[in-house]
Amino acid sequence: MKKQTEPSPETWQGRYNAFKKLLPTVSTAHSPSDIFRDVCRIFSLSLRGTVTIDKAERDEIESMYASLAGRYGPDGMKKVGAMFAHLVEALELKRSDFLGHVYEDLNATVKSFGQFFTPDSVSALMAKMTFAERPEPGRIVKMNDCACGAGALLIEGAEAFVEAGGRQGDMLILAEDLDATACCIAYTQLSLLGYPAIVRHMDSLRVEVYEGPWFTPGYFFHGMPMRRLFRSGTGGEQPKGESKEDQEVVDVRQLVQTEFDFGGEGK
Repeated sequence: MKKQTEPSPETWQGRYNAFKKLLPTVSTAHSPSDIFRDVCRIFSLSLRGTVTIDKAERDEIESMYASLAGRYGPDGMKKVGAMFAHLVEALELKRSDFLGHVYEDLNATVKSFGQFFTPDSVSALMAKMTFAERPEPGRIVKMNDCACGAGALLIEGAEAFVEAGGRQGDMLILAEDLDATACCIAYTQLSLLGYPAIVRHMDSLRVEVYEGPWFTPGYFFHGMPMRRLFRSGTGGEQPKGESKEDQEVVDVRQLVQTEFDFGGEGK
C-alpha cells in the first residue's frame, strides 16, 4: 500500500493542517474547542483595535484581549500568533472560509442553534447565480446575511461580484449571527480579505443586538462612510453648493443604525 504523503506546507491544505496541529498545543488546561473560540475572539479583537478610535471602545477591546492573553500566557500567545500567520497565508493562497472549516472539523458549533454551515460548492453556485451579470460601475451593492455563520456565503458572494467585474470596494457586506464565535470568524476573514463589512452579534429574529456594529478595516479604507453619506456611489464627491466647512461630521454608528435599522443600541 502506497504511503500517503503530507500536503506541502506551502499549500492551503498544508496551512490548514498546520493550524489544526498547533491548536491543542496552545494550552493543556482547555479543550481544543474552547481554545478555538478564544483564538477567534483574539483575532477579531486584534483587527478591531486597528480601526477603533473611540477611547472607551479601545479600552474595552484592550481589556478583553489582555484577559484572553493572560489565560494562555506568553508561550500560548506565541502559538496563537503562529496560527494567525497560517490563516493569513492560507487566505492568500485561496480566498475561502478557512476558519469555518476548522470550526466544523472540531465539532465546536453550537448544537442548540441548529447550525449547519453552507457547503462551499453551494455557496459558490448561489453567488455566481446572483452576480451573473456585470455590476453597474460605481454603484454600492449591499449584501446581507442575517445568519452568516462563518461567512462562507458572503465570501463567495464577494468573490463572484469581483469576478463579474465589480470593484472590491463597491460591495458593502452586512453580517449578523446569533453565535458570537461565528461573528468573530466572519469579521476576521472579511477583514483579512479586504472587504467593506459591518458585523453584528445579534438575534436577527428578535432584533436584539448583543455586540457591534464592528466595522472592518476595508470599510474605512474604501471610504465607505463618506460614500454612503453623500449617496453618490462614485467615491464621495462633495455635494454641490456645500463647502467642506458646511458639511456635518459623519456619525458612522448613527448612519448604520438609521439606514439598516439593526435594532437596539449594541455595544
